[in-house]
Amino acid sequence: MKIFSPKLWLGAVAALGLSAQRAEAKFQTIDLTSGNAAVALYSTNTDLGTQNYLVGNSGAQGTGTGAVDSFVRVQTANGNATQESGYNTSAGTPLDTKGGSFTHDIQLKDIPIVKIAGISYREFQLDVAQNNNINGVIKNVSLNQIQIFQSSGAIGYKEGATKDYTIANASGTSDALININNATEVFRLNDAIPLSDNTEIQVGSSHGNGAGDMYFYVRDSYFTGGANSYITLFSQFGIDTGTFEANGSFEEWYVKKQLPGEGGGTSGGGAVPAPAGLVLLASAVPMMAFRRVFRRKMAGN
Repeated sequence: MKIFSPKLWLGAVAALGLSAQRAEAKFQTIDLTSGNAAVALYSTNTDLGTQNYLVGNSGAQGTGTGAVDSFVRVQTANGNATQESGYNTSAGTPLDTKGGSFTHDIQLKDIPIVKIAGISYREFQLDVAQNNNINGVIKNVSLNQIQIFQSSGAIGYKEGATKDYTIANASGTSDALININNATEVFRLNDAIPLSDNTEIQVGSSHGNGAGDMYFYVRDSYFTGGANSYITLFSQFGIDTGTFEANGSFEEWYVKKQLPGEGGGTSGGGAVPAPAGLVLLASAVPMMAFRRVFRRKMAGN
């Protein structure tokens, strides 16, 4: 795993002629852009006192419709913007959410459970696609925010004065932050400020659409609403707070379709096998203590 000094990394980006707009350096950068080897990072929440998420390079695994369930695509209308954000719902296309059959509600029972080093996680995967060649450099995208919400029913979608969400968009000094009506936030990657406490995940897009680029695991114990509850995932890509802008095709979140007996529903069920590289890294957590990040409280705690 590579964790760069943000200031040194920004200097290298500038030397390559790439875009680096943020005014304040983030605490750490997780680089998932080099090679197919699984990499991992644990983050420690000061309230919970334990690892709350894990990321890894998915190694260009195929995302054919028979194997996965894509539940949200995010892309600006013209596919040529510096940043983009959106979340899944069957009710419409909020923000930069892309419509169609690949954007829809998803329930907790549809999200696989993976056990890593004795801890149960919910497994999400991400496929990104950006313009691939700028100044001879493979194009990547910055993932700056992930928020996950849980609700007893499917969330609605309205715009205008009675819209179903409120959002503070990313700026040069703060990460994006959203609140969705009638849903409870169960996970947040970053608070809006200060950026100096926050994390940027850099995801490589050399595989293009149709091949996965990132695993994302969140502790199963965060999801307490039951197997039939609804899960809404918001994400923001690009700048102002990231190193790499979002200016290509769509970013797509999906989950693996499960076989009978595999782990959806509640943690009492079965579990799908975790990637071997992540299992090995997870078993080495005590030796990785210096890499842990102490996060601020999530909203409501």
